[in-house]
Amino acid sequence: MEKINLNQNQNQNLNQNQNLNQNLNQNQKIQKSIQIIEEAFEKYGEDHLGISFNGGKDSTVVLELLYEMQMKKIKTKKNLNINLNKLVVFLSTTKDDFQEVSEFVEEAKTYYGIENFIHFNSNLKDGLKKLLEIHPQIEAMLTGYRKNDKEGNQVAYFQKADVDWPQIVRVSPILDWEYQDVWSFLIGNNVPYCKLYDLGYTSIGTKSNTIQNPKLKNLNGLYSPAWILKDSISERAGRLKN
Repeated sequence: MEKINLNQNQNQNLNQNQNLNQNLNQNQKIQKSIQIIEEAFEKYGEDHLGISFNGGKDSTVVLELLYEMQMKKIKTKKNLNINLNKLVVFLSTTKDDFQEVSEFVEEAKTYYGIENFIHFNSNLKDGLKKLLEIHPQIEAMLTGYRKNDKEGNQVAYFQKADVDWPQIVRVSPILDWEYQDVWSFLIGNNVPYCKLYDLGYTSIGTKSNTIQNPKLKNLNGLYSPAWILKDSISERAGRLKN
């Protein structure tokens, strides 16, 4: 009679339950994100709502959610008719940005069929000022902000800009998502993303303040892809302090 390893079976069952709970938890977060997006469209309408897309993993998630809502891949309670072609998609860059990010942004524009794309070579604050000069009707901007971001703990789902910033409401549908939620969604739905993440970058800023995450460095000197990182606290370990 074969001897049964009870500890091994218990661990397998525990892992299965943990995976199930994680999936349920992520599904709940996705539904909450959809709810926030729906509220934004109800409150502002597509004419007064824009998207901030910088080519990073988080803003890619928001863009993909909008796309799946547009294509009716995600069921929504409000049955909104979303058209990405009508939304202003905003990007602000500097000379210190990664070329790979710029290349991915161009790929995403084609992939998602984005036509109303506004790009400024400036910092974010100045870029928003210029955006509102061209599109003064925009009242709110969908973003990929999460609580783990540098200023994430200061934002709510709907957050008014600070008084010294262009007066726009920042809408953060994935505010409560964790690092692994982001990668589970991107990998699980086969969503295209910037290739820097496959080279060990986990949080991408500018070339002068971003390196590959030391936590992902292997003995052979190469780096594992971003989605391998399990310690969400170390997401910004590759960001250099100014």
